[in-house]
Amino acid sequence: QFFVDGFSGGQLPPKSSIREIRINSNPFAPEYDRPGFGRIEILTKPGTDNYHGTVFLNVGDRIFDTRNPLLTSDQPGYSSKFFTGNFGGPLTKKSSFFIDFFRRDINQGALINARTLDSSFNEVAYNGSYPTPQHLWTIAPRLDYQLNATNTLVMRYSHSDNSNTGGVGQFNLPSQETVAHTKNNVAQITETAILGTKAIDETRFQFGDNHTNQAGTGDSSIPGINVASSFNSGGSPMSSNFTHTRSYELQNILTLTHGAHTIKAGGRLRQSDLDSRSTSNFNGSYTFGTPSASAACLSGIGNPTSLDLYRQTEILLAQGMPMSAILASGCGPTQFTLSGGIPEQSVRQLDLGLFVQDDWRVRPNLTVSAGLRYETQNNIHDHRDFAPRLSIAWSPMAKANRPSKTVIRAGWGVFYDRFDLSDTLLALRFNGVNQANYVINSGTAGATPQALAALGYFPAAPPVSLLNLQNQALYVVDKNFHAPYMMQTAVGVDRTLPWKTSLSVNFVQTRGLDVLRTRDINAYLPGTYTGPGTGVRPYSTDNDIYLFESSGMFKQTQLIMNVSNRLSSHLQLQG
Repeated sequence: QFFVDGFSGGQLPPKSSIREIRINSNPFAPEYDRPGFGRIEILTKPGTDNYHGTVFLNVGDRIFDTRNPLLTSDQPGYSSKFFTGNFGGPLTKKSSFFIDFFRRDINQGALINARTLDSSFNEVAYNGSYPTPQHLWTIAPRLDYQLNATNTLVMRYSHSDNSNTGGVGQFNLPSQETVAHTKNNVAQITETAILGTKAIDETRFQFGDNHTNQAGTGDSSIPGINVASSFNSGGSPMSSNFTHTRSYELQNILTLTHGAHTIKAGGRLRQSDLDSRSTSNFNGSYTFGTPSASAACLSGIGNPTSLDLYRQTEILLAQGMPMSAILASGCGPTQFTLSGGIPEQSVRQLDLGLFVQDDWRVRPNLTVSAGLRYETQNNIHDHRDFAPRLSIAWSPMAKANRPSKTVIRAGWGVFYDRFDLSDTLLALRFNGVNQANYVINSGTAGATPQALAALGYFPAAPPVSLLNLQNQALYVVDKNFHAPYMMQTAVGVDRTLPWKTSLSVNFVQTRGLDVLRTRDINAYLPGTYTGPGTGVRPYSTDNDIYLFESSGMFKQTQLIMNVSNRLSSHLQLQG
């Protein structure tokens, strides 16, 4: 995980605007909610006393690219353009600015390598490249202002606009094309106050606003047609989807030095509001899977494929045979799926983290760090998550004017994980009322050929009222859900060896408790299921009920050894 100017959930800034990158200052610091081994701090550039600017341009074209060996038609017109620039300098005696800009245009194509039918129901290859362009531009200004001798204000804003075309390629034909457009805005304010000669207080606030819209360009009023390992076509997979996220983050950190102690205390409050609309498969889709070798309609065809099943179905329909008779003969779609219900849902999540830590320099060559972190969130009933941390760093043979050849580090800590906002949305969306996914398989009990035929066939999607022969999965959050956490222990030794060689040995043991898992609590009781239409479930409903529960465990032990030797300024060996 990476943090930009101390904030989580930000976008990686362009390289030209990065001032400094910090990695692993103290993996067990209570300031962090997650283990610090994978924490990357990115600090952006402030303005300077002089004006500086850079411009960079990169252009690519298909004349520099190889030919796609799987494409039998003309090669697509590929091109890419990258443009980035920045400019910064003083505004007044107390203020400075820095601004960077990035633009990316990629014109590329997706390879479609499918097999379909022509107007005479003959099998033909569908091979070609379909344009899937991508466009992105970002702008990020920053302002630094010296309020007075002890207070500094930093304001940073970032805007990005991204669009791309997808959904096409491999077996997906152009009717499955989707276009996504994302706009992201982030505003940050940081105020740093020097309190006397021993304390610094830093307050940070971030607001983020993200809009993602996705829509299919095809006809979303007719069902899709999925012929396994051949092609996906028919109606568009969605009409109009969107995700709108607003996030707020407030931090305050006080750093105090007192003798050999450096004390840090502070907290972070975050809120995320998510509005989501999903119409995926609201028009339904028919699937033609692997046919039965004994199907009467496919007699005379050796090793029939899904495309043979689809072709024979179309031939029989063209001859005027009703769908009920087609299904009875072993042809027709093997499955029909449909999503329906309320497409729009909204959820909100808040989480709070408080911490205090003390870095105690016991001796010049020994530092002991200890602290405690507390975390809580809404959407679950667990609000007692305390995470103690302890670590040491020791250079046993260090002297005042000479560093030690050996450094020993050790630590232990508890780290909590949050119940994700997307899981809350899933439980709300599929609670048995708001939205449902309907499934009917041909030949299963309750879904006779006549029942499936009653749904109709291309091009109209059947009404939801006809789809009462389904097994809809529900999602529920356990009322006793406890936030997942892990206890991690690490011991590391770094040793400088002769001949410019260094050795590093690290032992890390991790044990996770109350790990999130999803379990079907309404699965068939053992020994009761002998085939379609049989089986006894614990609850009165015939639906699968997936429970988000904290009942899993995780254990991991790692031993990592690294040896490096710098033979010269031009050659380094590492293993």
